[in-house]
Amino acid sequence: MQQSVRLRNVLTGNCLTRTGSPVPGLPVFQSGCTFFSPQQRWELQPRFGGFYTVRSATGNRCLGVNSLFNNTPVRSEMCNFFAPDQQWSFTNTFTGQQVRNRLTNRCLTAQGFGPFAPVVQSNCSFVFPLAQRWRLV
Repeated sequence: MQQSVRLRNVLTGNCLTRTGSPVPGLPVFQSGCTFFSPQQRWELQPRFGGFYTVRSATGNRCLGVNSLFNNTPVRSEMCNFFAPDQQWSFTNTFTGQQVRNRLTNRCLTAQGFGPFAPVVQSNCSFVFPLAQRWRLV
């Protein structure tokens, strides 16, 4: 069994969360980190070229994007391990991991601070990077 992790945003302190619904395609969001929340547990499954599929520990749902555009919500999709929109790279920085989508070359970004605040893909930035920095906890 693969070890699961939580992805905690450096700026907001919230964790990447998927809804408990079995319906695929729903947006992921931020919520307060809870150690025992299964909707905050993710498995990083290696793919070719240094990319990973970010798969929910509670079901066959993977992080994906259904658009090439900036500020598109990141979704919990049915896993397709060959789909480039469901593959992500993790780059170490001084402040945390930058998580970049293989298809769009955009970064996983926290938008807003409150519970249920959205998580989107946006142009990778070095100006305000903390919204795009994540810690694996």
